[in-house]
Amino acid sequence: MNSSPPGITSKEKQNRRGERSPIKPIVRRALIGLLCGTASSIFLCSAVRSVGLGLFLGSLLGIAQIFAFFDLESGSAIDRAMTCAALGLPFWATINLILLPMAAGQMPQWTAGDMRSLFPALIGWLLFSSFLGPCLGRLDASANTFLVQSHRAARPPLRRRRPR
Repeated sequence: MNSSPPGITSKEKQNRRGERSPIKPIVRRALIGLLCGTASSIFLCSAVRSVGLGLFLGSLLGIAQIFAFFDLESGSAIDRAMTCAALGLPFWATINLILLPMAAGQMPQWTAGDMRSLFPALIGWLLFSSFLGPCLGRLDASANTFLVQSHRAARPPLRRRRPR
């Protein structure tokens, strides 16, 4: 049985309760991840030595990380930077040491000498990840604030019924 008064849909009830933005949260998060990942991919383009691949990986990882770490809203910028930068090492190992050489028809480059030659790419991955984390957090928080405030201003005030 529906507990809401007649004439009020579940979407209106949700807007009353949580003051949600008019944009669906999944779409908003995906756009924020795409924007931050693309902006942070400057470092990634030098790590993978391809602008197109760097932009693609940056935007893909930006979207993936905002959905993976959406509960970190209370953390500071340094918490987000360190959490995301910790993922830079496995991404470097997977993509630069294994996948890119295998795509070129070579053996994976996981010997000490090969890894030493790819050390600048590791720095690029760490910089990408450490800039992506705070960017995602700051843009997500500002989008929440902006969208909720603009939604409140556009909505007429609610009339409360007095109990009879």
